Amino acid sequence: MANAANVGSGPDPEVKACGEALQSAQKRTRIGFFFSLAASCIVFLMVLNLFEGRHFLESLSQDTANETEYVKDYTKHIVDNSFYQLPALGIQITCDDIGVLGPLTLLVFSFYSVLAFKGCYCHVKCATEGPFEGSPLIRALLETEQPISKPLFFILRVFLFVPFVASLVVVWYGIYAHFLHPLNTHSWPHLSGDLTLAKAMDVIGWILALLVFLFNLKTFQLSEMTKKQAGQKTQRKAYE
Repeated sequence: MANAANVGSGPDPEVKACGEALQSAQKRTRIGFFFSLAASCIVFLMVLNLFEGRHFLESLSQDTANETEYVKDYTKHIVDNSFYQLPALGIQITCDDIGVLGPLTLLVFSFYSVLAFKGCYCHVKCATEGPFEGSPLIRALLETEQPISKPLFFILRVFLFVPFVASLVVVWYGIYAHFLHPLNTHSWPHLSGDLTLAKAMDVIGWILALLVFLFNLKTFQLSEMTKKQAGQKTQRKAYE
């Protein structure tokens, strides 16, 4: 085991390993944070695309006698934009499945984020104890966990709930489009079966949205715990 005396005097293997592990954990938290934001933005755009297509279908069902080539082309454009393909995986996702796929995708990213933040907290806690207390490298890494300002730190922590907000948007769209104001099935008879399936997926999506909130809440708590744990180390060093 290393001690405080030789930690500060040279590159101790344990300190180096601790620093690399801490850097890796910090990197995973940032990746999880930004990936969650990116996934949330994609879900927002998919819901917006659904609203656009829904508005067009509603206006089209009111007057189908004067259907022009432009309307036909635009209808095809709406349908084509309702599918997202992942050729490498052989997956084709339709916007109509967003009721369950949206919260499910956000749940996966939120789960990754909470694991990353949990790992970072454990590494920070380990770095503030034992033989690592006298290492300038560890102290510098811990100082990066301290926010530039309290308002900015609060704003960044609020962004941890963006996946849950995106899930709420999906839930709200499902309630509005499938329960409160469904499309006229007389004008679009082929949608009646799809509507029943969409309602079932929406209910599953509500449960997944609740899980997204719980994961985001845990990530929110872990971020504060990590900040406090890193702050204890820097404060002790300031008093010495």
